[in-house]
Amino acid sequence: MKYIHFALLFIFATLVFTSCNNSDDFKLSQSVFIHDTDYPGLPIYSEWGYNTFGAYLDRTPFISDNYLMPVKVMVKPDTCLLAFTGRTQVKYEEATLTFYLLNVQPKTFFELLSLDKRTFDLSDKHTIVSFRNGTKTDTLRVTEGVFVIKKAQKLLVDKEEKKVVLSGTFSMKASTGKEPISINNGRFDVSVDDVNFFGKR
Repeated sequence: MKYIHFALLFIFATLVFTSCNNSDDFKLSQSVFIHDTDYPGLPIYSEWGYNTFGAYLDRTPFISDNYLMPVKVMVKPDTCLLAFTGRTQVKYEEATLTFYLLNVQPKTFFELLSLDKRTFDLSDKHTIVSFRNGTKTDTLRVTEGVFVIKKAQKLLVDKEEKKVVLSGTFSMKASTGKEPISINNGRFDVSVDDVNFFGKR
């Protein structure tokens, strides 16, 4: 009986070890949500590729979760879109906040490294910010705000370049046409690779 238990334990351990080795890429895509004690409901600001983001929509947290891809990068002929998808904490609806960065045209996700220490004025008339909540999408009229990529860095695994990590902050005051909205204390720490980078078509 002891031999059977030992054999089963050995088989289980082997399967776990093998699955861990084969799922390194999957693990790198998981979110590590560490709560910010100073800003309840939001993740801490980090630069480790935790695959999280968060902001207050007025006073309500809008954050990434483990079930949705936190960011997608889409390159258009003259613009690069960074779309952050998560859930609002009132009705727990899926929502997407998208920043359109004019004259940013990376050909590969590694070219996102050129965004290191870049600041974008969201009130510039050429900058577009949209917000989709459920099935409704609004283009925000931003009166003041900034989107800052504090750090763009390579993520190395066993000395092999795997992803680009973008970390930064954002905040703005805007209106949807009918009512004003404040998006503040925004922070993101997300990784980009071939899975969530969509080049120019």
